[in-house]
Amino acid sequence: MNKAEITKQKILEAAIGEFSQKGLYGACINLIAEKSGMNKRLIYEHFGKKEGVFKETTDVDEVVMSINMFTFSYYSNIHTLKHILHRESENKEAMEKRCDHVTAMILDHILNN
Repeated sequence: MNKAEITKQKILEAAIGEFSQKGLYGACINLIAEKSGMNKRLIYEHFGKKEGVFKETTDVDEVVMSINMFTFSYYSNIHTLKHILHRESENKEAMEKRCDHVTAMILDHILNN
């Protein structure tokens, strides 16, 4: 690999971590630059803008990025889920029925879309 390819690879490795933790809109070019050991100018030179870096990372491994984005989304809303579960804990049977219904809807959506 030449120097430009090594630079690009370091940026992409840092970007995958940043995007998987924070998503496209939460990710920060400054942190990608810091984690990669590069400066922002090099990132913009290689990719144009943050969306360009994101597109390149999804091209690298779209399935992993999708799973990471889903996981981030899930965990970023976990406090809401905890609140709902605590509020509904008195009626465990009704809560289990709702969970079964939601799970069935999610599986149906995944399998049919």
